[in-house]
Amino acid sequence: MEDVRGGANASTELVAAELDGLTLTDLGPGRNRMFLRGVADSPFDGTSQSTVAVIVDDSRLTYSAPDPDLRLVDVDRVELLKGPQGSLYGTGALGGIYHVVTNQADLARATASITAGAEAVDHGGVGASGSAILNMPVVNDMVAVRLVVYASDEPGWIKTGARDDSNRARVFGARGALGWRLGADWRIDLTALVQELNTADSQYTYASGALARPAQLAEPHDNDLTHVALRAAGPLGASNVVLVMGYTAHQVGDTLDATQGASDFGLANPALFNDLRQYAVWDNEVRVNGELGSLRWLAGLSHVEAWETETRSLGSNGAGTTLQIDTSHHADSDTGIYADVTLPVTPQFDIEGGGRLFQNVLNEHRQGLTASGSDEVHQLGVAPTAALAWRPQTGRLLFVRFGMANRQGGLDYDTDGAIHPYPGDRLTTIEAGWRQEWRDGQIDVGGFYTWWHNMQSDLLLPNGLIETRDAGDAAIAGLEASVQRNLGRNARLELGATVQSARLVHDALGIALDDARLPAVPDYTLRGALSRQFGLAGAQWALRWGMRYTGPARLSFEPALDRRMGNILDSDLHIDADWGKTHLGFAVNNPLDRAGNVFAYGNPFRSTTP
Repeated sequence: MEDVRGGANASTELVAAELDGLTLTDLGPGRNRMFLRGVADSPFDGTSQSTVAVIVDDSRLTYSAPDPDLRLVDVDRVELLKGPQGSLYGTGALGGIYHVVTNQADLARATASITAGAEAVDHGGVGASGSAILNMPVVNDMVAVRLVVYASDEPGWIKTGARDDSNRARVFGARGALGWRLGADWRIDLTALVQELNTADSQYTYASGALARPAQLAEPHDNDLTHVALRAAGPLGASNVVLVMGYTAHQVGDTLDATQGASDFGLANPALFNDLRQYAVWDNEVRVNGELGSLRWLAGLSHVEAWETETRSLGSNGAGTTLQIDTSHHADSDTGIYADVTLPVTPQFDIEGGGRLFQNVLNEHRQGLTASGSDEVHQLGVAPTAALAWRPQTGRLLFVRFGMANRQGGLDYDTDGAIHPYPGDRLTTIEAGWRQEWRDGQIDVGGFYTWWHNMQSDLLLPNGLIETRDAGDAAIAGLEASVQRNLGRNARLELGATVQSARLVHDALGIALDDARLPAVPDYTLRGALSRQFGLAGAQWALRWGMRYTGPARLSFEPALDRRMGNILDSDLHIDADWGKTHLGFAVNNPLDRAGNVFAYGNPFRSTTP
């Protein structure tokens, strides 16, 4: 996705609306899980490693944390790598990669820009946003700095008792980049970013399409992220070298109303449940690519360390007593060496093959009310990849690809309160596609089939806690198609569709399943957009009307908790105008005023949540 223009309010939701195959849950800003091509293990935020890795400028941002909802300010593009990426990105990249590429410091030009915006929500509040970008060469064509700062006050629309617009959100972020050219070809980029996201309350209701709910305690969410990275790139003989080192500190806190449904813990008059998670990721990689005759090759070495500490506690109403329910510590290391080779058999036909040899070590300790346990798990394995690509003529590509990825297991609480290990999972995908340039546009058609062995799934226990289980084996089949075409007179049409069947084919949960579909995966999605550019009154105008239909989905494997959701029609209208260096944008989201059950989950202690 290129030409990202959205300011401090542009987030992962913008990407999901315009690209096929990407699905988000809808708990609220900073609480969502991200899925690609139906690889959805659970809608709940447990401790299992995320199936989609979030990467910024080649440096890993998340490991097991939910989507941090990084705002797309001063971003060049967002790339989606669909399907298992274990051969290049290591353990956990089951569904794919979400890669944000920011604008680098410009070594030659001094530039500055500032944006300001306002928004209002029907049946809700008003908000404001703004950003500022400064690029300044320090030594012309050699050293430059680029500074970005942004903030938004996003209106709420949920009425909770007497509290209007209770789910208001505030975001503050900043990014600094130092670019340094060494000689003619080498470049070093040092980047630091911080983002703080706070929501005052949750956004679920108790009836489909409702905007109000009875009085209850506020359920705020806090998501704070700090990231620093160093990237160096340049030639080494006839090869090109990239070295990346990054460190991320990430804190996520949730508070839930526990006045109902938390009696199992034995605390009198329970009030608030607090879940505090602290994540850290240290990512290191060196990769080299080059050519040997007609042979193209890539090789690399990577090492990732990831830590997570979670503390869950319950406070009483009035007495000031706090009960610590559970503390867990995870330390995960993943070391891999990988290679990929592309052999042009003919000028039109390529064969690609490669793989990754990895060693993963997980150390975990859990301390609960009645039990404790520790475990150390070692995993040595190989993640292969292979592909065929045929270009029978200019502008036409047909391909077949095979990929694999693994995820480490861990420890969880069983229904009897004891701690048990669960195994790691493995995912394998084969896909085929056709890409064709057509009348100033492009057609993409593809299909995929996935085998998922020992699928980890975060489940809701009867006491309201979320734990990870081995759900069994799953199979996912799907088709994707998209069309982009210029219609003439500066008009453009975009269409896209995804149809998928994601099902559990072997049940290890011991639950009688009435519905074997994987949770949170819509059976199909459809999208379309019509845009036109034109000149008027000395300005360049752009109009865009977009629509997206999300088909039926289900919430959970558990029949008592499962809810129907989906069948949602989203729409948006964008009007943009440029006068020289001045840009004016106007957008209306959901102009058709459609309401529905987007995500049927809110509070784990209230199993009757719609």
